[in-house]
Parts: sequence; C-alpha cells; structure tokens
Amino acid sequence: MQSVVREDTGWGNKLSSHSAKAVALKDVQGMGRRLLLLSRNQTIGAELIAPAFRSRGWEVFISAPTSEDIKEVDKRIHDLVIMEITRPGPEGYALCEELRRRSRIPLLLIVSAVAKKDIVEGLNRGADAYVLEPFDLRELLVRAEALVRRAKGQNHG
Repeated sequence: MQSVVREDTGWGNKLSSHSAKAVALKDVQGMGRRLLLLSRNQTIGAELIAPAFRSRGWEVFISAPTSEDIKEVDKRIHDLVIMEITRPGPEGYALCEELRRRSRIPLLLIVSAVAKKDIVEGLNRGADAYVLEPFDLRELLVRAEALVRRAKGQNHG
C-alpha cells in the first residue's frame, strides 16, 4: 500500500492564507471509482481535491458547475459527484435539482457559507451530504467513501 502526503491548507480562497498541516492519504480504497468534480476554483479542484482522490485510486473528471457541465453525468458512469457551491443561491441549488433529475449518483456539496438555511436548502434540493469550507481533506475523503459505499449497499470495511 502506497502512502502519499499532501498538505491540508484549510481550503480558504487563498492557499497562503492558511497554515498547512500534513495529511497522510492511503492508496487503494477508491480503486476503480469515478469522481465528477464540479468546481470553479482551480486551486481547490485541480490542485488539491483531484490529486487526493487520484492517490486513492479514483479516476477524476473536472468540470465547472454549470448546467451544461451537469450533462457530463449522461456521458460516463460516475460513482460520486462533488460540487463546490461558493455562493449559495438559486443557481447552485438548481444544479443540485438538475443533477438529481438526471441521476441517483451520490452528491456531496462543498459549501462556503455557514448559514444553516444554505445547508438545509442544498440537502432539500438533492445533495446527499456536505462539508463546510474550510474543511479537512481527510474528512472529505472519508465522507466520499462512505457515500459511495452506502450507494452500492456495502457494509463498512
């Protein structure tokens, strides 16, 4: 089993604004799984989340969170969708609903707002789980694995 170390930067808008701590990521748990990552933030999406999932054996596809890019779920089979909602509002929640109409793929939101109404709204519109920004990378990985495991009807371990 290969071990990879990445930095958890607290996931603020600017990497340098947060102190980094080492996060050990173990390979193999996600072998053969596919993630559709819908993110506008290059630093969070392509430079941090995608490599972390790839180090665990996931195949990662990155698109912007737009109505056009939601159609990606029709092109490939994905095991999980992670969508970043930087400004909660009607547009982001409409995308949740559209994704849910198209598929039963587990949907995990990354929400930058801490207002409970935004979290509740996302869950009511089709999300299965969420993490608040800033978040711990390990928590995101574990939540993702749990969602996929439950969707496939597997027990823990």
